[in-house]
Amino acid sequence: MKKYLSIILSLLFLLFSSNVDARKRKHHHRRITKKHIRIVERIPVAPRIVEGICGIDVSHYQGSIDWDRVSCYENNPIKFVYVKATEGSTIKDDYYQRNISLAKGKGLLVGSYHYFTSKSTAEEQFENFKQTAEKEHQDLIPVVDIEECKYWTPDVFHKNLQVFLNEIEAYYGKKPVIYTFSAFYNSYLIDRYKNYKIFIAQYGDGNPELKDGNSWHIWQFTRKGKVEGIHGNVDVNAINPGCDHNEILLNGKSNTNESVEKKELVPNPVPVPVS
Repeated sequence: MKKYLSIILSLLFLLFSSNVDARKRKHHHRRITKKHIRIVERIPVAPRIVEGICGIDVSHYQGSIDWDRVSCYENNPIKFVYVKATEGSTIKDDYYQRNISLAKGKGLLVGSYHYFTSKSTAEEQFENFKQTAEKEHQDLIPVVDIEECKYWTPDVFHKNLQVFLNEIEAYYGKKPVIYTFSAFYNSYLIDRYKNYKIFIAQYGDGNPELKDGNSWHIWQFTRKGKVEGIHGNVDVNAINPGCDHNEILLNGKSNTNESVEKKELVPNPVPVPVS
């Protein structure tokens, strides 16, 4: 009898253990599934541009662009393009002349930008930009891309930057647009340069937040845009709907692109989510 009882108890133990393991595997699977769902839910909804006014900025990173195919981003017509021209005192973008010429031939409004570094003087950098970005080829006000100041003290940085901004204004006839990331602006540019148009880069959910209350004119809201004719990702930019896109034109108003009626200023509007 004891022998049979021992066998029965052993069978019950094995059956109970297998059920427990099965329940553990089931609950583990549920935890993984729920975790996956939470991650998916945090992915931001892809935006499109308020009023359909959008642009892109490109450089050698995009390689050889098929400009004949470049037309829209998320069904919003691309109307303006900023092309990297130079960096520091010696670097010229290998694709600059091709991009500026073909984009302009496509009928897009084109402008040039310079990546400002703390490795050379403002005068040297301005000469590099002036020799590359010919004034007569520019539809848009030049952009100064400011992302670092690691080789200068703050005082030297601001002194050189102001010299560069003044040189651009004197030569091209209008104050340049300042491009930077929101974190860099709030750390280094806050409460300065308020009489310049701001081109702000900030990705993901939420509005660009400038802690000094300054407004932005252009928002680079994604660096992973997909545009036909461009291999890989491209930066996509939105005009503040409280502004007129003609305000970034170098000379007067555009005859080839419709103007958007200027509305009451909305400091930090968000691109409308895709429905």
